[in-house]
Amino acid sequence: MTDVHYVMDVGATTRADQLIVQIYRLTQGNDGRSKQLVAAPADPRALDSVVASSDREILSRFFGAATTSIVRVGQWSEDVVPLRLRVNAFSVADSIRTELLERMAKTGRFGWLNVVDDGQEGSGPYDLEHFKPLHWDVVEPWGFGISAQSARQGQAWILRGDFRRAGDVVPVQECLLL
Repeated sequence: MTDVHYVMDVGATTRADQLIVQIYRLTQGNDGRSKQLVAAPADPRALDSVVASSDREILSRFFGAATTSIVRVGQWSEDVVPLRLRVNAFSVADSIRTELLERMAKTGRFGWLNVVDDGQEGSGPYDLEHFKPLHWDVVEPWGFGISAQSARQGQAWILRGDFRRAGDVVPVQECLLL
């Protein structure tokens, strides 16, 4: 498997209160020019065929100690468990979440899909333009600030909130994701 993309299933993550990651692969679109993401059920027996060692390491963590693509109780590590009916989707335990998030983000192919979910299984294909990459941020955290202004003495004060970090100031209304 090449062109592996790691997609956070935002809806499932919110419902489960646990990180849910789906594996997709990049393919040619029907028009021959565009790129699309299609669900990529992964086989733990075929990890050696994965070209990039970073992907091999990440997928190995997803599969844990599994030796087959069939889900059996007790066969998977306790850290990462595939969701039973979708072998391209995995629930990641809190104990390894930070490590996996960092590794996936470093590939440049970790993100989320900005598509309307019609309630069907998320297997795609999805146009690559809907993929929104997430980046691992190692800079100091953003701080929240409030500024107050009054045009003239005796008038109402205007309060404005913003986020600040290392000289950057972003008004609250311009923030996309916190």
